[in-house]
Amino acid sequence: MSRTKPVARKGAGDRAPRMPELVFRNQLAPKRGEPAKGIKKPHRYRPGTVALREIRRYQKSTELLIRKLPFQRLVREIAQDYKADVRFQTSAVMALQEAAEARLVELFEDTNLCAIHAKRVTIMPKDIHLARRIRGLQRSSFSLTLIEMDCVCWLFHIASPLEWEEAKKVAYRELGRDNLKRGESRQTESQCRTIAHNRSS
Repeated sequence: MSRTKPVARKGAGDRAPRMPELVFRNQLAPKRGEPAKGIKKPHRYRPGTVALREIRRYQKSTELLIRKLPFQRLVREIAQDYKADVRFQTSAVMALQEAAEARLVELFEDTNLCAIHAKRVTIMPKDIHLARRIRGLQRSSFSLTLIEMDCVCWLFHIASPLEWEEAKKVAYRELGRDNLKRGESRQTESQCRTIAHNRSS
């Protein structure tokens, strides 16, 4: 039997402890511009896509977009300037709201055309002023809004806006003021309405 030389072998208990690997902060955080692993990036539409979708949705719809209670409070507040203790039927307020929203849609259509004419996409206050100027709504400081016109015609039992225009001319003559300047007090306007009401009744 041949003699062999024993060979030294390392056992499991003789193994030296391994140094922990150094982990740097830049290795933990994902690089800028790269999505973190395991987190899905939320979908984002391109600018203008959601706006076009809303335009199509509102063009197809026919329901009223202004809240009913705030609009009703506004109508009652305006009506108090002409006559106290006025009561409105629900159908009357709904008719006023339909007319007011239709008027706003027409105004913004003209405003959009003014913005397109200026080679812009975004509408601005100056576009609204130009649209109102073209439609002849700013030639007189005494020009009433559609809501005020309907309230006046309904309260004073004036059959049509044309009769209101005639009554307004009479009020101008009696006050001795052909053209009311901008910045006139509401007292002068209330005098015009009172005279117009007395003449039309």
